[in-house]
Amino acid sequence: MAVLINLFAFQVGWLACVLGGAYQLPWLGTTLAAIFLLDSMWP
Repeated sequence: MAVLINLFAFQVGWLACVLGGAYQLPWLGTTLAAIFLLDSMWP
């Protein structure tokens, strides 16, 4: 189950980075990636 959640989070993060770049919102992908990174590192 953890692998599916990780895969889903990766896809959402990737999509946020791509859409953020397309709509001139670079902070969107960066912020979401930082949130997912912190979440994956939290014990």
